[in-house]
Amino acid sequence: MTSIEILKTRLRLLRAAWRAGSALDPPHFAEVVVQSALNPYVSAAHLQMLAGLDEPYRSQCAAALVAHPALPVRTLRELGEFDDPYRSQCLAAVMARPDLDLAKLRSVYVFADPFRTLCLGLLAASHPVNEDRLVDLQALPEPFRTRALAALVADPAVDTRAIQAMGDLPEPFRTLTLSLAVTRGRNDAEPARRGMPVPGVPTAVLAPPPAPPPEIDAARVAEFGHHRPEVPGHADVFFRDVFGVSEPAYEDDRHLTETLEWLLRSRDVTGTAGFAASYHFVHGWLPPYPETTGYIIPTLWDAYAQLGDQRYRDAAREGADWEIAIQMASGAIQAGYLGADPQGFWNADVPVPAAFNTGQVVLGWNRTFEETGDSRYLEAAARACRFLVQCVDETGVFRQGLSPGPRNPTRSYYTRVAWAMCWTSQLTGEQTFASAARRHLDWVAGQQLPDGWFPFASFQDDGKPLTHTMAYTAEGLLQAGLRLGDERYVAASERHVAAAMQACEKRGFFLPAYFTEGWKSTETFSCLPGNAQFATLWLMHSLRLRDLTMANTGLKMVEWLKGRQSLDNPEPGIRGGVPGAWPIDGGYSIFSMVNWAAKYFADALLEARRVKRELVDAG
Repeated sequence: MTSIEILKTRLRLLRAAWRAGSALDPPHFAEVVVQSALNPYVSAAHLQMLAGLDEPYRSQCAAALVAHPALPVRTLRELGEFDDPYRSQCLAAVMARPDLDLAKLRSVYVFADPFRTLCLGLLAASHPVNEDRLVDLQALPEPFRTRALAALVADPAVDTRAIQAMGDLPEPFRTLTLSLAVTRGRNDAEPARRGMPVPGVPTAVLAPPPAPPPEIDAARVAEFGHHRPEVPGHADVFFRDVFGVSEPAYEDDRHLTETLEWLLRSRDVTGTAGFAASYHFVHGWLPPYPETTGYIIPTLWDAYAQLGDQRYRDAAREGADWEIAIQMASGAIQAGYLGADPQGFWNADVPVPAAFNTGQVVLGWNRTFEETGDSRYLEAAARACRFLVQCVDETGVFRQGLSPGPRNPTRSYYTRVAWAMCWTSQLTGEQTFASAARRHLDWVAGQQLPDGWFPFASFQDDGKPLTHTMAYTAEGLLQAGLRLGDERYVAASERHVAAAMQACEKRGFFLPAYFTEGWKSTETFSCLPGNAQFATLWLMHSLRLRDLTMANTGLKMVEWLKGRQSLDNPEPGIRGGVPGAWPIDGGYSIFSMVNWAAKYFADALLEARRVKRELVDAG
């Protein structure tokens, strides 16, 4: 059977399942029924057992069954007695451990968050801790309670009654006392581990050595204790990722609108038309970020075109106006945030002109000019491109206007700047913009290795780029190539994207955050902006090539990313946002929901809509 015949058969199954499920409501539960049509292990009886549950828990259970057909349906029904978000958290725990004791879940239910969520995470990890010992800690104040729990994770034999007695001590003496108690407990236990007598304890009653601890890193829990674990919603995300549990996945449009709502919130909190760089677990919302605001603008125009929400159009135009207001006299856009960076990464005494940031804002101005016809945006883009021309040397390398955060002196991911310059050249007729852009594009394409690898694509001078900057490079080549009608650039992007697809698939559908030459990686975390960017690239190239395999990989990545996005988190800075890394304490933008991850996930969802529409039309 050919690929087209297989696709047509799948589409017929989907249509039949949709007719069967359309009588159910709400629509996302019906969509889960559609998904079950392709899963022979989910029976109609399973779904009928869930029919009496209320939403959104019913759809969460149905989606969980589609992903894990062996889950105990009766347990899922009994979890319905709990309130949200606890029952959703329990559902995630049962997905990780189907044999989880319901009685233990009930015993933890009476605790207040975030302690309840932390304890649930320990139960899901089969941690050897008695619930009574958790009761000893539950009345302690935060964040000391979380630190005490971290001590219990590190050493299940720690005296929780003694820790309970520390609750009234002042800080920092209380935390110091906890550290001394844990250290002393370990020292007292050490002779027993060596088979030696412990002073004051008869040898005959010494307990055997403790069992090996479960696979939970006490250092990770302790570090989380410094990231405001008491804020509702923080622990949900942390333990979700620690135990590798996915959030429920809904229809694409719900994830898209929630992502866009998060972006609008990130703008509103700044008091400007710029978008906050991120929501950070310690610092909260960060200042507005001119660079990312620039490339969020085209995403908002795309969303307005497909969904018709006037707020997206207004936010796009107001963002473009804000960028004009902060444009430097040189035509450039400054590096970093507009305001002090509480993390200290972007702080500078005076604004620094940055070529990359300027190029991203030009993309927003050009799109707004095309949508509105207002010449102010094109004039701003032309001023910016005159600055950019001065940044490119005769070999095609950007030597001036380098952002001060990254340390790599030679950067191939500035293809996204070249794309902006090509576009502006077409709109203004100024050929110097396209000429400088082509020099850079030719240089980058000439550096590409036969396996699709691009040197110089990393932030640091270490030959170890993030998937984020790797995708930047491929995006710029593809978009510039399409604008210029130059197949060389498009083909270079395709080679890179195809190699990234193979690297992801051969790792069991895992895209590591960093690679080195030869597509090698030992990383155990993902850079989610990079994942979303590659999802969009796979989908775009799949339509161009009519390649079902690449389309499949792109759509799978969109589904995987849905599982990293919480749509019911109580914290507005988390709900609908996308983390910088998975797990959230991985090695990139840790404990943060970053606006560029949300932008690129929205792009991927919008592109997935287009691909699915084309596939249905082809059927």
